Amino acid sequence: MNNRNPVESFCCLSCRVLKGFLRANGRCLRLLPLLLVWGHLSCAAQQPAAKPSTPKIDEKVLAEISGRGRIVDVYVSRQGEMLWIEEYPDHTQAVLLNGKLMGANYDQLKYVAESPDGKLWAFSARRKSRWVVVINGQERTGEYDDMLFPDITNEGHFLVPARKDGKWRMVSDGKDGPEFEKLTGAVFDPSGAHYAYMAMRHGKWTTLKDGKELGGELDAYNPPQWFKGHVAVAARINGKWTWLMDGEPGPGFEVISQFTFTPDGKHYAYSGSSGASGHQVSGSIVVDGKIVASYGGAQLRGGWLAAEGLKEGVRRLHPAAHGVSDPVLSEDGTVFYAARRGEKDVAVFANGVAGPAFEDIVSPVAVTADGRHFAYVGKRGDSFIEIRDHKTGPSFPSKATLSLVPWISMSHDGAHLAYEIDRGGHSFKAGVGDMAWRRVVVDGQAPEYHALSVNAFAFSEDGKHYHYQVEAGGPDHHQNWIVFDGVEARKYDLIFYDGTKFVAADAIELTAMEGKRFLRVTETLE
Repeated sequence: MNNRNPVESFCCLSCRVLKGFLRANGRCLRLLPLLLVWGHLSCAAQQPAAKPSTPKIDEKVLAEISGRGRIVDVYVSRQGEMLWIEEYPDHTQAVLLNGKLMGANYDQLKYVAESPDGKLWAFSARRKSRWVVVINGQERTGEYDDMLFPDITNEGHFLVPARKDGKWRMVSDGKDGPEFEKLTGAVFDPSGAHYAYMAMRHGKWTTLKDGKELGGELDAYNPPQWFKGHVAVAARINGKWTWLMDGEPGPGFEVISQFTFTPDGKHYAYSGSSGASGHQVSGSIVVDGKIVASYGGAQLRGGWLAAEGLKEGVRRLHPAAHGVSDPVLSEDGTVFYAARRGEKDVAVFANGVAGPAFEDIVSPVAVTADGRHFAYVGKRGDSFIEIRDHKTGPSFPSKATLSLVPWISMSHDGAHLAYEIDRGGHSFKAGVGDMAWRRVVVDGQAPEYHALSVNAFAFSEDGKHYHYQVEAGGPDHHQNWIVFDGVEARKYDLIFYDGTKFVAADAIELTAMEGKRFLRVTETLE
């Protein structure tokens, strides 16, 4: 997706939630504050036995940190260039592109945005008490009292919310728009021809597309997202959360899932659940704005699922607690989901056909684009059991204070399957620590790591190769490494999230940080 959440929400997020946000950000790859890189984290990694072969590694230095100032934020462009913000002893800040100053020094810099082609950078900058937008080092607006997140197209068109004399307006290519009580950052659609944002008038929020209002008044919202020309907004209306498609609301619930679209944008689906306050829970599947199926969830009387279920808004839904899971749509509009039919009776439905019953379905449902193959993980007793096309596969122990499967992935043809099983103690269950035993299952092979995270898993286009990143730590700094077809390469201080990609079936490319150097690394299997 090419959407961003408003940056004003950053400050209240934990590192764990922030990393999830950053992985979802499609325009630029933003690092956590480098406190996380050089912080003192007492954790260790248990590495799986390496295969005899080792990858051939080629490293190219992209840029080097001068050491004159403290790094505040770092970005990697779509073109592979390095941009970062430095803060100096006199408390001024500057933007550097590949180590070279971009523009002037300012008292504060924030909200860096990148054009889709990676050639233009826009950011909000403050000198004394006045804010301007700077694009590739050039100031492009007048001065304002405050600014939020800019967005910019390949052609250089930009939008930024700005406040002057107590009123907010959307500044478009340097020109002021109508005034509102509050605004959010705007997001362009992939073509750059349209944009959407949220605005508050008389204490109520509304969605604007190309400057025109869509739908009615909203009490709360999640930022707008673009899909095949449609504007999707999750919002609370009269105490219920729903998804609005081009301003039209669907059925409302206390909690709703993320939504899914078919590739052609003609169909969409989401799930919702109500009753999480302790009454009987009811979960429903919504397709194209209409409820197509409903099921009962468990009463939430305590524990981790109860704490999750009591939180309203947009969340991942769990069938045992909420009645249904997040749905998945195939290309032809077929919906796949997990649902609770009774006590310890949870099943996955594929085109209306239920699979085997489990105590719970603990993973998302993975579906190939054509809908011919699907997979998930079910729980029976102390075992997690892999299921493909409703057929039982390998099982793995799940006994721990908390065990879960955060992600699952299938190759395009459905021939290969991967997922992660996390097992943690009371700290992990309470959400106060990320250290856990993390098992990565790829076609039945399952190395396990004691690590902070496993992320950025991807199959090659032909499905025959894969890679993922392990993030662990030592007494002095983080350790990050890529596992490529089960083979571990060298460790780095940091590897940029979602920055690893296949450049050939047997070669991957990644961006890493080692000491004061930013590196472009190519790994090729020998």
